[in-house]
Amino acid sequence: MNLNDNINLIREELKDSKKYYIKSVLTKDKKEIAELSRKNVALVEAMIRHDSDYSDFNNTQKETSSAYWLKELKKVLIDKTKSQYTYQEIMEKCVQYIDSENSTHLNADQVGRQQITDRLVQLDKKKLVEYLRNPKKENYKLIDIISEKTIVADDDNKHRARKNFSFATKFCHYTCLHLFEDSQEQDNFSIYDSVVTKHLAEYAKHFDINLPKDYKTKYKVYIDLIDAIIARAKEPISRNGFDHLLWYFHKAR
Repeated sequence: MNLNDNINLIREELKDSKKYYIKSVLTKDKKEIAELSRKNVALVEAMIRHDSDYSDFNNTQKETSSAYWLKELKKVLIDKTKSQYTYQEIMEKCVQYIDSENSTHLNADQVGRQQITDRLVQLDKKKLVEYLRNPKKENYKLIDIISEKTIVADDDNKHRARKNFSFATKFCHYTCLHLFEDSQEQDNFSIYDSVVTKHLAEYAKHFDINLPKDYKTKYKVYIDLIDAIIARAKEPISRNGFDHLLWYFHKAR
């Protein structure tokens, strides 16, 4: 095999790779957006599963993964079986690893992880499950509870109290993903992500959907907008698939 053969092979491989590109469409403003299709979602899910940066997120055998601790949480809340850990320990770890895996910086105020853990532990377990299982009926109350502003000591001039809205959506999303595996409730929550949020307006405009002014601040408005966009998809896709597709397609653009 000579050098020219190598160059030809590289060219042919790059040419073949185009068959696996995420298919896109142009909006009326000539902006490129992802086609909302099952094939595109499947491509993104495959790429995420093979990306070493995210491989541990779903590893239920590794104690430094949120999946491991959400499995323990499921034992307590759903399966009603014993865990080797206390409920407090499980919740602390769920909050810690969902935070670290998603870079939501709960402890930027030095108190976020602990205060949010305490709020969750203090909830009645049955009520917590109900907040997750029937969020619309409960008016997405758990989002409000988690994202309520933290309390920072008055004499602490270095840190400011925070409303951790993005984390709240991610906690609810990933908890449902593990607690309600293989059921419709698994897809109860959309993630509030900066990349997805930045591009939602383009999809809304493309599908002639009214863009509410408060979709970035009110979760019900946000998820209703996403559902309206998904309803115009080429074929049915999940909220989870929509989140991943938009995030992966737009994050480097």
